[in-house]
Amino acid sequence: MPGRRIELRSDVPGLVPFRFSEDGDYLAATKERDSLRAWNVETGQIVAFIGGHKDATFAVDGQVLVVAINQGNDDHEIAFYDLAHTGQPPRRVPGRNQIGSLAVSPDGGLVASSTMGGRVRLYDPAKGEWIEDLHGHLNAAFGIAFSSDGRRLISAGGGREAVKLWDVGTRQELLTLSGTGSYLGSARWSADGDVILVGAPWQAWRAPSWEEIAAAEAKEKAESKQP
Repeated sequence: MPGRRIELRSDVPGLVPFRFSEDGDYLAATKERDSLRAWNVETGQIVAFIGGHKDATFAVDGQVLVVAINQGNDDHEIAFYDLAHTGQPPRRVPGRNQIGSLAVSPDGGLVASSTMGGRVRLYDPAKGEWIEDLHGHLNAAFGIAFSSDGRRLISAGGGREAVKLWDVGTRQELLTLSGTGSYLGSARWSADGDVILVGAPWQAWRAPSWEEIAAAEAKEKAESKQP
């Protein structure tokens, strides 16, 4: 309907929209990571003005905008903007090493970041607080992604540490997969959780079927009985 048209104006020319919040109430747009703006789509008002940033995502059912900002050569900051209370300053969590990227769990209740120092950091976006770090990468971590059920997390590095698989509940490292490439900046899960993809160079791993697992266990058991 013509009466429902809303124009989203900006003080920065050339912004490119890149993400809606889960509920569709907010839209974020960026310009080559030099500027980021977020609008309330219903009112057309800008609710967040942000300068240079590394990555951004929505969490907590779209009510919180999480922004990763690299500072200098070896520090970063994660800022949590409460979009329902725009008069409040964002909660900020400082950290060492530069940020690789951000990921949010399917339920929106947990945010993870990768760092050039190799740590995977976990945050509570509703409170705007750091929870803990996951240690495992000897070198930098870049791409990061949650599985569709939120129970697993992958972080991508490179070479012998192409992928690390984490248990979100226990915070334990479950598996390390080797691959090619020294900067694997993107990480993805398939919808069914059976395939993970990182790159570039793009490479994928498929989880074994129950039949393959049973066959491997039977072979291992048979070999263990041999003198």
